[in-house]
Amino acid sequence: LDLFGEEYRAADSLYAEAERADPSWPVPLVQRGLLSDLLAQVAMGADPGQALSWLNAGIQYVDRALQSDPRNADGYLVRGKLAYMKWRLGLLTDRRESDQVFQQALADLQEARELDPTLAEAWSLLSVLYSEQADNTNAKLAAQRAYEADEFLQSADEVLFRLYATSYDLGQFRDATQYCDEGRDRFPRHILFRECRLWLVAAPSSQAPSADPDEAWGLLDSYLQVAPESMEEYLRIKGQILVAGALGKAELVDSARAVLARSQAPLDLDPEMELLGLEAVVRLHMGMKEEALDLVRTYLTANPQHREGWQWTAHWWWRPLQEDPDFRALVEG
Repeated sequence: LDLFGEEYRAADSLYAEAERADPSWPVPLVQRGLLSDLLAQVAMGADPGQALSWLNAGIQYVDRALQSDPRNADGYLVRGKLAYMKWRLGLLTDRRESDQVFQQALADLQEARELDPTLAEAWSLLSVLYSEQADNTNAKLAAQRAYEADEFLQSADEVLFRLYATSYDLGQFRDATQYCDEGRDRFPRHILFRECRLWLVAAPSSQAPSADPDEAWGLLDSYLQVAPESMEEYLRIKGQILVAGALGKAELVDSARAVLARSQAPLDLDPEMELLGLEAVVRLHMGMKEEALDLVRTYLTANPQHREGWQWTAHWWWRPLQEDPDFRALVEG
């Protein structure tokens, strides 16, 4: 990392010389903004304060570039990316300032997209921001535009996975299956493109792939083959819960119950109890409403901070409970 930092700083010096040679030329300033992002990432592990300084410096460089060329799409893209990084890295402790920076990133990326609709990275980052706002429709549309603009974008795997994930969250299972399969074909060792098929065979919809028990267990084996050793036990339990969902979908309820019974994660493995929430979803769609409510109650009692802005209450997962007064009382606190 030190070597990269030295090379980035050397490149920054050359761009500074180019800027001095022609102060009205925006390109060196925009490139200094990009380098500031890279330098911030290098600094982040050792010194978050230094990382924030680099991001602020990058924004100042791009501000100067946009003063000389107010319609520079790359400038808005880079400034939006820098603002997004300040927000994503958690470098702002003030909630109001953090929200303002998020909105600034959104506005800059939208401007970049308007000025140059071919900027795949602007579309990709907009997709991320829309996802953060739980706006899955616009997140999916932005990801589609990013993929259409450049299917070989450096972050193509992230864009494809976001296309799968937003389609899944919208209940558009045919699209979700298409993107999951395409991701597996293009990135065969990527763990998320092995996991997504498990989610799909467990999804309680006729538009999702059928729930074949042998396939579900084979998918779990394939998933665990690429699991990091440090995460293997957690992912094994997560995968088993999804297999239980597939078994329930195939109306093998006793088998599904047995799998869930041996898929309980200890607190040291899952301190946030995320797997408990997943089990609640699986049990709910197997018709075990009261058991699912009990699991949600345990989850939110242990994690009351998750009530605020809990985005998933409107998700199709919870549709059978949408009008249930006990569920509403739980999520609203």
